[in-house]
Amino acid sequence: MNTNENLIMECLNELNKNALAKQKYKDYYEGNHSILKSYQMQDSRSNMRLVFNFPRKFVDNETGYILGKPVNYISKSLDTRRFVVFYL
Repeated sequence: MNTNENLIMECLNELNKNALAKQKYKDYYEGNHSILKSYQMQDSRSNMRLVFNFPRKFVDNETGYILGKPVNYISKSLDTRRFVVFYL
């Protein structure tokens, strides 16, 4: 096997080792939380299972910050040095 094939095999092995963790992250992102599957019933508490998909909200917000347009400022006056010195 040459170097490229070895590199591909190492990458596939690494992907297979991390497959369970990545699947768990994907399930959380899609809203398939573990409380929906493994909730033990008890008579002393309510059966209401409330799930808000915070992982999706966090990931989508961070993606928006990373891939969004940068903030621009256009001054109406020509004296921008005073503004920059004041806020820096």
